[in-house]
Amino acid sequence: MPAYEDSYKSQLQGVSQQVPRERLEGQVSEQINMLSDPVTNLRRRPGTNYRYNIAVGTSVQPDAYLAWETVVGAEKCQVLLDCKLGIIRVLNMQNVVVYTSPAIPYLQTTPSPVSDALADSRYIQHTAVGNEVFLANTLKAPTLGAPNTVASQRRGFAWIVAGSFNTQYRVTVSVAGSTYAADYVTPDGSGAGDAALSTPTYIAQALTTLLNTVASPTVVATVSGATMFMLSPLDGLVVSSPVGLSLVVASNGGLIRREEDLPLSGPAEMDGYLISAGSNASKRYYRYSAAQRSGWSRVTRPVR
Repeated sequence: MPAYEDSYKSQLQGVSQQVPRERLEGQVSEQINMLSDPVTNLRRRPGTNYRYNIAVGTSVQPDAYLAWETVVGAEKCQVLLDCKLGIIRVLNMQNVVVYTSPAIPYLQTTPSPVSDALADSRYIQHTAVGNEVFLANTLKAPTLGAPNTVASQRRGFAWIVAGSFNTQYRVTVSVAGSTYAADYVTPDGSGAGDAALSTPTYIAQALTTLLNTVASPTVVATVSGATMFMLSPLDGLVVSSPVGLSLVVASNGGLIRREEDLPLSGPAEMDGYLISAGSNASKRYYRYSAAQRSGWSRVTRPVR
């Protein structure tokens, strides 16, 4: 039988959706399980290893899911979206599910959760800005949701940023026309144990004890590390300190100058605490979560 022998041209330019006459030299219309390798020319696509599986409900159509890697709250993670049920699942990089949302109607690309029609991830657009992820459903016009609601300002904090010898530390709490102050003077550093008595943690604990002595039960203070947290049954709590911001940061009336003034952590009573940062003209709101590793997360403007 006759034989034909020839070489084919380089096919390293990958796949093109253009009509054949408009393709570049070396482009093909389709590659099935093949890769254009600059070393070996065409080669088979390598296989993948099985890593894990996850129960995702009753949706079975392949276009109903969107998945990507991103950063949420300074943590690298994997996000899976079920476009039929509107459920978001967040996995850490060890493939452990760390969050599952309730069904969110806005993220459902179907007419109803029981329908398979239009369950297509192409209708979902996503982007990451800083440590925040935003999702949009191009099938639905967004609507203003219910704002976050919080009780009147009855909580506040004082964060001992740094310790210093021979310094008077003061935390003042004002509420309902009454003012309570706690003072602690650090030693001068000449004694053998003066360093331990001048750490931020020790200063915070000392001020907490003194404040509870003079202000309880109108104001009750708790402490964790170098962070004091105050609670009152009365509205209008204001926490302040005349000491410089390099030593003590206070919550004032619920407004601090910048995000860097947020304490790194706090006691359990601080969970859910909301505070604003910036100027009155441009406030940014943050909520503290004891269960969240990064502590603070940005939230939409609340109704107090």
